[in-house]
Amino acid sequence: MPITVLADQETSVGGRVDGDHVWIDSADLERAIGWTRKPEGLCRGPVCVPVRDSLEADDGTIDLRGVAAALGKRSVFDETGRVLALADDAMGRGEIRNLHDLRLPDVDGRLVDLSDTAGKKVVLLAWASW
Repeated sequence: MPITVLADQETSVGGRVDGDHVWIDSADLERAIGWTRKPEGLCRGPVCVPVRDSLEADDGTIDLRGVAAALGKRSVFDETGRVLALADDAMGRGEIRNLHDLRLPDVDGRLVDLSDTAGKKVVLLAWASW
């Protein structure tokens, strides 16, 4: 049965669901999420992520949720609509963020670039209602 995979783009692949596992044909992995399974791990271009756990079944399918976990991505599966969504990961794209990139309001509501505080001690207070 078809499964819609939402990653960098929307792709429909054949697959099956078994509990928390979403199995697709290994040949569809690159088309679905841009990664391939190689002996050295999961690879996308020159970047490879080693994988210790087996992701493949005897029938040649690969657990897409297991692949997501191995890549450090979150996955959510809607069984009714047969849609699997993978959360994008900035680190997976090679982006590096620095605290000094932040621009936050001060107590008076004025935006302050934290890069302006280089070399100074800064106190950040965070609060969440939950």
